[in-house]
Amino acid sequence: MNKTDYLAQVKDLHASQQLRERIAALPAARRRSRRFKPWMGVCAGLAVIVLGGAWLLPRIGGSSGGGGAGHDEASTFMSYAGPIFPLTTLEDVGLTAQRHITLDFAPWQDGKSTDIQVKDSYVLTNPTDTDQTVTLVYPVAGRFYELYPVTLTADGTELETTIYPGVGGSQHMESWEEYAAIVADGDLTAAHQEAPTLDTPVTVYSFTDFVLPESDAPAPTLAVTYPWSESSPAVLTYGFNGGALDQEAGWAQRQFSLPDSNSPHAEDPRLLIVVGDPLEDYTLQGYRDGGCDPGEELAGVTATVTQYQSTLREVLDALCQGPNTLDQKYGKPMGVLALPREVFFDTLCKSFGTSIPSNMTMLEMVFEWCNIQERIFYGEATLTIPAGERVTVESSFTKEGSYDFVCAHTENRGIYGYDLLTQMGSNLSCTEQTATLEDHGRIRIVRQNFGFDLKQGIKTVTLDPSTEHYYLEVRRAN
Repeated sequence: MNKTDYLAQVKDLHASQQLRERIAALPAARRRSRRFKPWMGVCAGLAVIVLGGAWLLPRIGGSSGGGGAGHDEASTFMSYAGPIFPLTTLEDVGLTAQRHITLDFAPWQDGKSTDIQVKDSYVLTNPTDTDQTVTLVYPVAGRFYELYPVTLTADGTELETTIYPGVGGSQHMESWEEYAAIVADGDLTAAHQEAPTLDTPVTVYSFTDFVLPESDAPAPTLAVTYPWSESSPAVLTYGFNGGALDQEAGWAQRQFSLPDSNSPHAEDPRLLIVVGDPLEDYTLQGYRDGGCDPGEELAGVTATVTQYQSTLREVLDALCQGPNTLDQKYGKPMGVLALPREVFFDTLCKSFGTSIPSNMTMLEMVFEWCNIQERIFYGEATLTIPAGERVTVESSFTKEGSYDFVCAHTENRGIYGYDLLTQMGSNLSCTEQTATLEDHGRIRIVRQNFGFDLKQGIKTVTLDPSTEHYYLEVRRAN
């Protein structure tokens, strides 16, 4: 979808003229992440094989060149935590709302945390003469491995909430406009669609029963070499460490380090997955190390190779772990929400054919990519509002701050940003929006467009719905 498509769609949303102008100012082609090569679908274009290395650097990217004093807009932080979204409903039944949001800096009192507590409250009124049952939808920005729980209540009673992951997080998010573009692109609808069947046939080669002769080799490696051409079947791997491609010579190679028999990973699967027909031919060769250079061959290395037919979905299902196991690699903080494996796997399947990076031929990287990729999660709950009556709905959650990395030496060092959207993607008609800042004497405001004034004791302000984006940038008071 291009910029013209976005502009056409935001006309159907409660989007301010300011937002339309901001999206109109975006590049004609959506900005790509600087971490990854251009996106392509695995199912649609797996014939491209580009072997890459490890890249697990969550929330790195962006720029902060203009994020200093003396400007009228929010900073572009190197690590952007995403905005606070407004409440909406799946059904547009003409509800009116009064919104009051509280930004509570109580977590800052420990002197370390840069999170805040958010209470986003709505007085929903049903102006019709019939009861209205609606599905409340509260979007939050997050990642599978670090998703803070969202609690929805109605008149103080907690509602049963189901989380639906969006599928629009195909790149590192650097600004609120990029999230707005995802919303305009129908991310909420996509979150409710069924995942593709992924019944693409694959030929799987499983490598087991390794024989490793005694040697002084520093890192014994087994390489699989096979013919390659532009029309060759695409190849995925699991349990492999890397590989090489020589287009002129017409061969490709995949390799993995041979495990020690006492290693806890000795029995891990090591699979070569060919999309479509089997390989015409392949050879196995041992090497002294992962370089697999000529002259470094290691004799006597063998493995049992078992070949079988399957589908892409069956292979993914057999290998995919839940985010509650993958997130341990990234030091998951206490208190975050671990969604079930089934939810993670469903989102993974939706990503195939739409946004998997073309250089990710190692399935471990695909799983990890899905786990850390920034996206919108939708907390949903059912609520009935009697005819002519009102109900107070509140969403409460922990919100991370945006920041620049300490080592970057930018003017934003020590500054943390928090921002919200007033209308984007919401079908509620808000007659009033206000915001309260509970600072606890812990912050000094550096930049904002809310209108808070801590010195004058102005901690509650009225928000203008025509201003789509509000931001608050602060540093510690001492």
